[in-house]
Amino acid sequence: MRTKRSINSPGARATVKDLAKALNMSATTVSRALRGRPGMTEKTRAAILSAAKRMGYVRNVAGAALSTGKTQSIMFVVPEASRSYSLYQMDVLQGLIDEASQHGYSVTVVPERMLPGSGKISHESLRSFRVDGAVFLLVRAKEPHWNITEPPYPVVVVNRIIDGLAADFVVAEDETGAFEATQHLIKLGHTQLAFLSGPSDNFNAIRRRCGFEKALKDYGLRADPRLIAPASSISEEGGFRAALMLLQSGRPFTGVFCGVDILAAGALQAFKRRGLRVPQDISLVGFDNDSFSALMDPPLTTIQKPRYEMGRSAGRMLIERIEGRGQGKSTVTALRTELVIRESAASCVVPRSRTLR
Repeated sequence: MRTKRSINSPGARATVKDLAKALNMSATTVSRALRGRPGMTEKTRAAILSAAKRMGYVRNVAGAALSTGKTQSIMFVVPEASRSYSLYQMDVLQGLIDEASQHGYSVTVVPERMLPGSGKISHESLRSFRVDGAVFLLVRAKEPHWNITEPPYPVVVVNRIIDGLAADFVVAEDETGAFEATQHLIKLGHTQLAFLSGPSDNFNAIRRRCGFEKALKDYGLRADPRLIAPASSISEEGGFRAALMLLQSGRPFTGVFCGVDILAAGALQAFKRRGLRVPQDISLVGFDNDSFSALMDPPLTTIQKPRYEMGRSAGRMLIERIEGRGQGKSTVTALRTELVIRESAASCVVPRSRTLR
């Protein structure tokens, strides 16, 4: 004989119907509020969420997936340039999680190498993960290779634009930011400028070099190829070694634009080791405004890249596609950068000798 269920019974969980009955609302309204859907006042939504918390409501994800075909989950695919995730990746991820959670979605982090056929994106590699959509954070200029133009579910690509791919894209105005960083040095009187770049296959490094060279051209200056030093890796060690390459070139320079803050941290150590002072002898400007940049000695002038906002924007665009609110062709959202002036760049003075001993 079947006994009547009570939500006060040990182990029992409140359901949408229980909430609806307690609030004297329709189950549809309660369900929409719990899934973050529009169509009600904020007062009503708050009352439903408060009751759900009070009554111990826990969403049945498996049941929802069976009834709607939706998993309420998003895949976040990250490149693996090293054994640990970068501050950049973590900032984008945090923005994505914050946006997704507001709409009832979970986020699963997947390294590129975990995709079947690593290095090539296909229908099979995407279908191997049962999710409603995916956000790809890409940093290399050409990889991974996309063997498809129409993904099996909505996709948003962060940090890179791929021609012909039916996806949405979120990028920062890296070239504009690099232009502003270089322009700042030029306005301080520096005419002999070096560029300490990331690896040559890095999409950001390519765009930031374009911004650096455009600023020089617009101000009637020439880019000296011997003063462009690509780092072997985006790391403090990479920046240290690339800065030594600049010093060994024998070419005079008074200012350095570093394409990534962590490279600037390494460059700073290289200059100090050679007895050069920042900013008295060499002015230094970075890019990203990482959390450590304000703690450097001296604090680093840099470009703020809106990485957290890129993650939130990607999540918002993806969920709109998943839920049918985003229609039409692929869209590109370009977020602005901002110059953050600190103490590592100053007015130009006559450079001291930089002969290595």
